[in-house]
Amino acid sequence: MRRRKTDTEAVDDGRTVADMSYFAEKLGQSSPSGDSEAAERDREKYSRSETFWAIMGSLAATLAIGMVYVVVLGLVILIMYLIIKSRM
Repeated sequence: MRRRKTDTEAVDDGRTVADMSYFAEKLGQSSPSGDSEAAERDREKYSRSETFWAIMGSLAATLAIGMVYVVVLGLVILIMYLIIKSRM
């Protein structure tokens, strides 16, 4: 079989795969699109209380999801223990 020729030169079609301008703004770099002023005006400002409760809500959701995993793991261990105990 003949091997196919590989194209060593990448062709850029100009499409954006992932827009990382948010992180560029956080690092203090300029945005290539130039519309950071419009984005800054549209961004909502949250109070300290709203920010705190948003963080607490996300932590509570994370805790609930983590507890589901812990309970399922405990049930799997219990079932395995009961199966092994019944065979002895």
